Amino acid sequence: MFEGWDIHQDEIVRRVNLVTQRESEKNIENDMFKFFSLLKLNGTKVSRTNSKVPDYQVNDVDFKVTAIHTYIPRTSKIEKALGEMSKIFGKCHHIYMFLDPDLQPDIRIVGTEDCDKNGSIICLRQDITLYYLKIINKINEKYLQNTKSPSQVIMLDFRGAPFDSVTLKKGILSLLTKRGYDYTSLIGIVAVVPKNIDSGIFGPPAYFFVENIHYKGPDNKVKQRLLEITKVQTSVSIMPLAILITKKSSKPFSVQNPCINLPSLDEIRKIVTPEIIYEKFSY
Repeated sequence: MFEGWDIHQDEIVRRVNLVTQRESEKNIENDMFKFFSLLKLNGTKVSRTNSKVPDYQVNDVDFKVTAIHTYIPRTSKIEKALGEMSKIFGKCHHIYMFLDPDLQPDIRIVGTEDCDKNGSIICLRQDITLYYLKIINKINEKYLQNTKSPSQVIMLDFRGAPFDSVTLKKGILSLLTKRGYDYTSLIGIVAVVPKNIDSGIFGPPAYFFVENIHYKGPDNKVKQRLLEITKVQTSVSIMPLAILITKKSSKPFSVQNPCINLPSLDEIRKIVTPEIIYEKFSY
């Protein structure tokens, strides 16, 4: 449908080659040991004999790592809208995608500009509300791995779908406050975000911890160290940006900063704010 993107069931996802995937996994592993060193913890990688073991361990605490990547939900409404816009050559469409108060994916056109007549570009900004179900499913998947340790920590790597720390923390805190009683051995969530705004998926990470107030396991050194990194970086708002390109076959097509004139994120946020969704979302 779009160059560099594939359809996977109910999602449109970026195409990732095997080399990039392996490089990403190795990068995450290296960063984990740096993270343990940062907290003065002696972490070890666990040999994966099956899917029911943690990724890393520190004493009696299991660390499980997973990543969140940019995606586009497939609904008939969204597919129809994106399909129609992709056929309008010579235009760059500025789109905002979010979860509406009825908890359904929705889009709004927030602007257009001219581009090369041999192609169509869709610049798509995504609100964190669109990722709630994906975050919950990732937490469930990792938490339900039947490990024997009394305590768990889940690392969510957002470098593949970069949000600013303030927005992320509000979302994760809301989730754990309302749903954390289902995860009584979960100490909390460590979010991994880009250290710099222009960092890519392989760029240096920054971390912050969100405590699960419903945790019933033993107090330990790991929890105390994690509580030292609860502060988040104050930064400009960041939302994942997906760039969808459709070209006329065999025609040359020039793309130069196609999304540079997107409305500001403050202007986009006036359409809907996550706080509206927090109260409505059924965890």
